[in-house]
Amino acid sequence: MNLFVLINFSFKNLKRNRNRTFLTILSVVISITFLISFLGLIEGYNKAIMKDINNLGVHLLAIPKGCPYEATALIMHGGIIPNYLNESVVPEISSLQNIYDYYAMVMGVLPSQESPQSTDIIYGVTDGVFNLKKNWEVSKNLFLNETGAIIGKRKASALGVNEGDYIKLGNSGNKYKVLHVIPETGTEDDSIIFLPLKNAQDELNVPGKITGVAISLKDITKLKETTTEIEKIKDVQVVTMNDVLSVVMGYIRIVRALLLGIVIITVLVSGIQILNSALIGVLEQIREIGVFKAIGATGGQIASFIFIQSFLVSIIGSLFAILASYIIAPLLNVITKSFIPSPPAGSIISFTPLILIYGVLFSIIVGFIAGIYPAYKAGSLSPSEVIRMDVLVWISFHLLLKIC
Repeated sequence: MNLFVLINFSFKNLKRNRNRTFLTILSVVISITFLISFLGLIEGYNKAIMKDINNLGVHLLAIPKGCPYEATALIMHGGIIPNYLNESVVPEISSLQNIYDYYAMVMGVLPSQESPQSTDIIYGVTDGVFNLKKNWEVSKNLFLNETGAIIGKRKASALGVNEGDYIKLGNSGNKYKVLHVIPETGTEDDSIIFLPLKNAQDELNVPGKITGVAISLKDITKLKETTTEIEKIKDVQVVTMNDVLSVVMGYIRIVRALLLGIVIITVLVSGIQILNSALIGVLEQIREIGVFKAIGATGGQIASFIFIQSFLVSIIGSLFAILASYIIAPLLNVITKSFIPSPPAGSIISFTPLILIYGVLFSIIVGFIAGIYPAYKAGSLSPSEVIRMDVLVWISFHLLLKIC
């Protein structure tokens, strides 16, 4: 009996029992969709965090002493931290030997002119931001000769303004000319209004205060020594990008544990469904198995017949799972972001070719494992057992008909 005959019979059997085949494939689709989405979430979140860190353009952040590391994650995403530093620490930091460039910042929120219920995130910065924010695509200090605002693309679209227009901020009613609209970056910069530091301090009513200093080093190998020097300054603590990364990755562990539990449960259900379907299939195909035995089919060939059915169900299910993963990705992205404080901008779901391959392979492995016992059972049946089981199935069927 050649492989083509086995595959042909397998397809016919799956088509003959469409309801059971559909439910089995559906269980595979659900479990593998969860698996692919889970891996895509981890991959996408890692990429989003690294993108935010790279776009920050700095090696260190000097923040108020006693401020939790979580607050530094908020700095990356336009959030507000609960403490302030005196602006007087800036010259002390900038005078250190290993400082290449820096910018001081202050952040806050103001009532938005977009709608009474919304707010504008205001981000006051010093001149160094133009050197370190490469993704702004600005070649000079726009605040040098003119007081105005730099706005992220998404915020500009929400306010309906373009370069050269004026915006009004907060309760003060002060107007600022839009000097530049930042091209889409995929980070929180897209939703922020940037002002010169002094103007932002006035708007937020925190004169002489900053929320931190972003620092770029000349020699990254001297990071530890520079950190020690900066932390000698009164009321200052330093957070490295590795510290930030460890904090924000902690947020994803909660979601990871939740999703992993769901994935394990759904995969187990899928495996049980395939096993159950294959065992029922053995009983339903007892006559075919008897025919195969009669024409000289070996136990291995009979087992292959069952394995092929499990394989087909796994392949079909995994292909539909890939499609389903892309369909639910936007919804999963929104749900996941609701669990993460200060989530990265844009999508945090990323499906790489390797993740999709993992999904297909895992589906095949589950199908293979679930098919072992039914395949062994079918392959080990003797002709006499086949006849006896066929009679028992026939009697049981007719008894059920009489009862009904």
